[in-house]
Amino acid sequence: NTLHIIALESIDHARLAETAFHDVLDHAQIKGAGNRELFTLKPRQVQAVIAAMKQLDSSPSSDVNLA
Repeated sequence: NTLHIIALESIDHARLAETAFHDVLDHAQIKGAGNRELFTLKPRQVQAVIAAMKQLDSSPSSDVNLA
């Protein structure tokens, strides 16, 4: 399932964000999943990933809480 979709300012920002997430989640990636990006995460890890994604979201309708 898709966790969350965000809008970024450019394709370059999207590539940097994807690389950063992959670096952090590398240990949790399911090997042998073919061309799919599958990860084994605990519920609190999923919440942390979604929170980080929301902080990066630059869409006008995003609900970002920077406090």
